[in-house]
Amino acid sequence: MRDYATVSPVFWTGKTGRRLKLAGPDAMLVAMYLVTSPHSNAMGMFYLPTLYISHETGLTLEGASKALARACEEGFCAYDDEAEVVWVFEMARFQIGEALSPKDNRVKWINDEYHKLPKCLFLKDFFEKYAPAFHLKEAREGSQNKSPSEGPSEPHRSQEQDQEQEQEKEESSLRSDSCAEAAQPPTTLEPAELPKLVGTLPLAGGSDFEVRQDLVDKLAPLYPAVEIVPALRSMKSWLIGHPKKRKTKRGIMAFITGWLDRDQNMGGNTPAARASPTQSNLTPRQQQTEMFKGMAQAIKRAEGVENGEGYGGRRVEGALPAGAALSRS
Repeated sequence: MRDYATVSPVFWTGKTGRRLKLAGPDAMLVAMYLVTSPHSNAMGMFYLPTLYISHETGLTLEGASKALARACEEGFCAYDDEAEVVWVFEMARFQIGEALSPKDNRVKWINDEYHKLPKCLFLKDFFEKYAPAFHLKEAREGSQNKSPSEGPSEPHRSQEQDQEQEQEKEESSLRSDSCAEAAQPPTTLEPAELPKLVGTLPLAGGSDFEVRQDLVDKLAPLYPAVEIVPALRSMKSWLIGHPKKRKTKRGIMAFITGWLDRDQNMGGNTPAARASPTQSNLTPRQQQTEMFKGMAQAIKRAEGVENGEGYGGRRVEGALPAGAALSRS
């Protein structure tokens, strides 16, 4: 995770920023989240399932997906649905700079980071956009299946007004002058590697949904009574046994959260939950027995109070004798 990110004031006043405001507050929120996300990197291309956006912005999963789509429509970013990778077009320019000298120590670092980016639709487009400015040496081939939310292959700098670009160049020049000695490769940026694979769930059509450790870490606090990995194994077993009810790539997250909601509401699957069964874990006959026991205890307590006894069986001073009735004066 990066320690900091650069956000320019032009984000709010630029041409793209103004279009995002017209697209609605959710689109503006998601755009700002993409720039400052803990999962982001300086290249602006990173793995980001929509579940992360939903959880960390407070939007519903549907709201996060729609807001991300609006941000793509307004030319702020592109999203590869299959790889779950987002590309914020101008992010590298703002986080790294307009252009680097061939002798800049960061050139080697950028080439290394480019080859660590997750495979997606946009690798070749990124190379064509930034190769001249960052001296990228070798283009990578991305996925071949084009997505509706994919951005165009041509450079997107035309989306910013000329005067905004000039303003950013001046700001970049000032930053370079004041930090000339800090031209070393960043040490706080981590490689854009995918998190550890925990398991897979079969999808409709024959493909698999990869469940990675970071997703498990996000879900665990939301379902404290549920052990996520065993629950995922149960989901996989159920999907294998019901091939006609398998979910699509877009529907699998709703299936996962719905399953975990049910487990949580039924008392969970953790050892502590199994050791202390709730009413929902009992059979209908056992539930009925427990209900009658509770009714009997309530009646017994009521009779004790009526006979002048407290709930602990102690005599209550001034209580009416058994069978006595209240009379109005």
